[in-house]
Amino acid sequence: MNDQIKNIRKILKPTKNIDFNTCHYSVDEKCNSIYNWNRNNDVEFDLSFVESIHDYYLSKGKCSYKQTASLDNIIEKFKIDVGRWLV
Repeated sequence: MNDQIKNIRKILKPTKNIDFNTCHYSVDEKCNSIYNWNRNNDVEFDLSFVESIHDYYLSKGKCSYKQTASLDNIIEKFKIDVGRWLV
């Protein structure tokens, strides 16, 4: 039971230092900007996780808070300018 509570707290804990501008973009736009960024940079980044979230979003029409936060973390970690890479 304590493990479940810890996991829930970890999931609901706000992510630090997320650029507030990412909240204006949809999951689809975030995924597409990550794809374009990866395609045009010499960064070895496995897109399978992003593809999984994108496929889920396309099939269900929405994503969980945790999935959206994960995309935001990727964008923050690699300093991806979502607006720049949206085409």
